[in-house]
Amino acid sequence: MKRPVIFLIPGFILLSFMAYPSYKLNMQVPVASASILPKHDSARKGFELLAGDFGQGNVFPIQVVLKAKHGTVLSDDNLKAIDQITNDIQNFNNVDKVVSLTNWNMEWKLSNYQQAYKAYDRLPDFVKGQLNKLTNHDRGHTTTILLVSPKTDADSKASRELVRKIRSLLKENSTENFETYVGGQSAIGVDFDQRIFNNLPMIIVTVFVISFVVLIVSFRSIFLPVKALVLNSLVTLASMGMLVAVFQQGNFREAINSITPVVLFAVLFGLSMDYEVLIINRIRELKDEGIPTIESIVKGISETAGLVNGAAAIMIAVFGAFAMVKVEVVKELGFGLAVAILLDATVIRSVLVPAIMRVLGEANWWLPFRFAVPINNRKNVETEEGLS
Repeated sequence: MKRPVIFLIPGFILLSFMAYPSYKLNMQVPVASASILPKHDSARKGFELLAGDFGQGNVFPIQVVLKAKHGTVLSDDNLKAIDQITNDIQNFNNVDKVVSLTNWNMEWKLSNYQQAYKAYDRLPDFVKGQLNKLTNHDRGHTTTILLVSPKTDADSKASRELVRKIRSLLKENSTENFETYVGGQSAIGVDFDQRIFNNLPMIIVTVFVISFVVLIVSFRSIFLPVKALVLNSLVTLASMGMLVAVFQQGNFREAINSITPVVLFAVLFGLSMDYEVLIINRIRELKDEGIPTIESIVKGISETAGLVNGAAAIMIAVFGAFAMVKVEVVKELGFGLAVAILLDATVIRSVLVPAIMRVLGEANWWLPFRFAVPINNRKNVETEEGLS
């Protein structure tokens, strides 16, 4: 309180330093992967054995579904289009192999497939067997599937990029002949992450707006809610930065589970706002009693410090226990929340909040508009008037 600037500068530098790795944050939900399970788990061992012996590309291929707009997929024109799509996908760098209606027999040319499929009923059983795996034969051969085996794991960034390339290719070249769909585990991961990215800005804006309005009503101030949002954002970024440094860069992983930052943001903002309301409301009460602002800050911080730090210690212990769990997503959440609560209770509440309020002085309580006094405060005012 005597030298607020001297404490503000290193406080912000520390949080900025911890937040710096967050710009490298790569969010990706794990799919077709047992890496989130402990290494000794039998399900993980079985999965790794299956993927190692048969290849993840064969176990979890990218599935390209083509539904003919006209006729069946066995017509000459549609087979020609399928063959072109097959060759285009096969030419992508990360593709190991593609299985489709026009390449399951490497000795045949396109004309052989076209000729053979015209006499479907007379085909040998082994040919019908291959054909029935790739078309909906019980519904008139109107739809076919291409099985694309990537060279990389289904959960890798390269396989997800391959999904995007295939979708772009289909969008450009197959609209005249087919309705197209791209599925499989890699595609599910891409779509899940995209849905989160699309909704994340709305989540952040909604939390900020609601928090800002509630804090204005609670604190009867403009600068204090702004301060709360800025400091909570810094703590969140610092926690994300530590997650990236420890789990993504430290463990040489491609990404953090995309669920982790969203849950971390929501939970941390809720917990931090509890502390903020508790501390600032006490300072506001002291100020309303006629105590000078500086003295109110000192007394309010002192009176609430034991409660805030005690609650923080309990939550750090609980979240720290989560961080010891061998399931990755739980470990990430526990570590991120423990770091965030530690920073929030020490650097934020014990250093930056009083220092910033000391610098603002009377501006802490500036509000450019007025609204009705809350019911509990109105009763206090009426009681004081009656006593006087």
